[in-house]
Amino acid sequence: MTLIGSAVSGVAAFYFGMKKNQREVEELGLRNVERSLAIYNDIIEDLKEEIADLRNEISRLERLVEELRTENERLHKEIMESRK
Repeated sequence: MTLIGSAVSGVAAFYFGMKKNQREVEELGLRNVERSLAIYNDIIEDLKEEIADLRNEISRLERLVEELRTENERLHKEIMESRK
């Protein structure tokens, strides 16, 4: 009976040890996913700020282009009138 008891005990220990290892691996995987998500969220926030800055710069440059276009038209008219 001791041999059978030892065998059953060994199989049970192996089974429960395997289950424990699986849980530890899953927990480690979840921690890695959480860390990865935190890193990605930081990157996303940085990119959002950069996009906002670039949009502001685009708006500023569009206003400048419009000002230059207006000035160019005015100067073109002056030149045309001075040639008459």
